[in-house]
Parts: sequence; structure tokens; C-alpha cells
Amino acid sequence: AVQQTAVQSKVKSEKILGGTEEERQKFIRSFGWEVAEEPLTVMEVKIPEEFDSVYEEYNNLQKTQGMDLTKYQGKRCTKYQYSVLNYPDRPEHVVCTLLVYDGRVVGGDISGGGENGVTHGFSMS
Repeated sequence: AVQQTAVQSKVKSEKILGGTEEERQKFIRSFGWEVAEEPLTVMEVKIPEEFDSVYEEYNNLQKTQGMDLTKYQGKRCTKYQYSVLNYPDRPEHVVCTLLVYDGRVVGGDISGGGENGVTHGFSMS
């Protein structure tokens, strides 16, 4: 019975909940980001069945933060984008993107447009 509990707690820690607005906000805040209360966009996206070089690069970014989109190839997920309000030296046009599949956050990034565009994982540094 003790082993079973250990396994269950491991599964829970790997399962990043993102099925509700509250869970998504909590996840984003856990990295120190402040975002708008409402998402800018919510849309259904399909993870490609085969990754091109751009998607491979994007998935490499996911792997650096312990996520891997290859498990979700060909699957439809929901993409949420939020305005980031506290990005250093760039107050505007920075968004946090979350990819949610079956109520779990399976990928995402922090990105901003403009000449000196940035794209990186969820952590601030």
C-alpha cells in the first residue's frame, strides 16, 4: 500500500492541472508572472502529426521544461494566450501561451514580438 501511494503522488506532480481558469492562473503565477485575468485568445489547435523544423525547435524548448509534445502528435488541444503584465524592460506585447490537453498543461511559452522578439520557457531566468 505504501508503494501505491508513492506512485500516485508522482503521477500527481507530473500532472500540471490547467482545466480551469483558476488552475491556469495558479500555474502561470507559480513562475512569478502576472497576467491579465482573462485570456487574450482561446482556440483549438492541432499538434501536427509530423513536426517540421520549426515545431521540432519549439518542442526542444518544451523538453527543457520537462514537457514533450511528441506524445500529443495529431491531437487537438486548447491554446490559451494571456498578456504578461510584468515582463522586465518590455511592458507590452508579451504573452504567455499555454497548451492544454485533457485538463492538463502540456506545453507553452513566454513570447513577445517586435524587433528584439523573445521566446522562452515559463521560468523567468
